[in-house]
Amino acid sequence: DIWLYTAKAVNYLSKETKNKFFFYVAETSFVLFAVTFLLSRLIFFPFALIRSSLFEAFHISVDFPLFYPANIALLTLVGLHMFWFFLIIRIVYAKLFKSQDFDDIRSDSDEEDDCKEQIDAIIKKGLEVEHKNIRNRNQQNVKQQPPQQQQQLKKKTPPQSPNPQQKKKN
Repeated sequence: DIWLYTAKAVNYLSKETKNKFFFYVAETSFVLFAVTFLLSRLIFFPFALIRSSLFEAFHISVDFPLFYPANIALLTLVGLHMFWFFLIIRIVYAKLFKSQDFDDIRSDSDEEDDCKEQIDAIIKKGLEVEHKNIRNRNQQNVKQQPPQQQQQLKKKTPPQSPNPQQKKKN
């Protein structure tokens, strides 16, 4: 996985700097990732680990309660590895024979930007409505207060409590 993360990081760097050196490092890292993925997950993993788990461990630990569920999980993982390798091969094929460039689908896109702008507009409108409601409530509260407290509320100073000892109790 280190080659995949290296390829992604250097690919971002090459897009930002437009440097050909980083482009070639990213391409080389991706090829190394594809080769190590094939060797480790489609050759070593099924032919060494799963073979050992299914056939050699069968004679030793078949009475182990998780023997079958664990092997089913390992076989499912091999199936996922095959699917992921198929996707990797499609990317390599498209790069080599179609000269197609790929972007990270998780990156910010125009559609996401539009959605973010719409969400921001909705939030802003909601906040404006909420601020308007709060101002209306405050104005109504000011009108309901005696004239002396109205002036204090308009100045936004807290009203003085008639008994200073009550503050200490609260």
